[in-house]
Amino acid sequence: MIIRTLFCLLAANLLLSTVAPSEEIAYNGPRPLMNLAAELGQRYGIAVNYEDAPLDPISDLGSEFHPSNGITYLMPKWRPITFSVPADIPTNEDQLPTGQAVQSPPDLIRALSMLKEMVSHYNESGNPGRFTVAAEGKYLHIEQDTRMIGGQRQPFTPISRMVARWSSRSESCQQLLSDLFTAIGTQYGVKLAEGSVPMGPLLTHPCSADGEAPTVGQVLERVIVGLETDASTGKVSTEVGYAWQLVYEPNWNKYFLNFEAVRHQSPVVTQTIQPNTPASKTGSVPGSGRLGSGDAVKPHP
Repeated sequence: MIIRTLFCLLAANLLLSTVAPSEEIAYNGPRPLMNLAAELGQRYGIAVNYEDAPLDPISDLGSEFHPSNGITYLMPKWRPITFSVPADIPTNEDQLPTGQAVQSPPDLIRALSMLKEMVSHYNESGNPGRFTVAAEGKYLHIEQDTRMIGGQRQPFTPISRMVARWSSRSESCQQLLSDLFTAIGTQYGVKLAEGSVPMGPLLTHPCSADGEAPTVGQVLERVIVGLETDASTGKVSTEVGYAWQLVYEPNWNKYFLNFEAVRHQSPVVTQTIQPNTPASKTGSVPGSGRLGSGDAVKPHP
């Protein structure tokens, strides 16, 4: 039984994840798809980015009063769910007869098909949100493309697909993120903050955002390139990489950015998939779905 401590602003936000011999991964806690993405990166070397959307107080959220501090918290209505992973997909613990580590990560096209089935299972589980899967470059993406507003399902534009119009002259990855957060807040009214991030590498590794008007996702991938590159030698790590998460926290009414480590199997085989042609998406950005003053709760100290 693997117990993972998840980043969350609520002290009780813990995940219990069980990886059985049948390669079943069971979650009985918050954000199952976010934690599935992290599990795929840590255990199978599959880089999966994750993004969710603001939650609807009518259909997605409940509340919980904490007598210890007199604060009422908004709590998403999560349900237990179990995902199945094909037993023949190699993990980072698998060994060849020679004692060497497995020689390549799982085929990305196969991983995409597997992930689509998992997300479809989630969408039918009664858990909050409806998600889709996309493949771009070396990444798979789990992203929410519809959300509930006032009990009604509406299209949603992921934050990662927003265009960030700004001129950044950053030298460090940390400064690049700061410039990005400021630009998105000014242009769209969306609040972004750092959550679980490798602060040391962000401060010491160089990052740049060349080109005009990149999307948020493209900027985050450039930050990851900076984090994966040794600042002194300029070499890219073949063992550990990162995937990003954009997580909406209802009690703070903002998104938090996490970077999850991806444990590559050795040696890394570079695979890419051409970007999917995204379906036309309309609808307002998350700023329009903010909680009203009557719904707001006090944030955790």
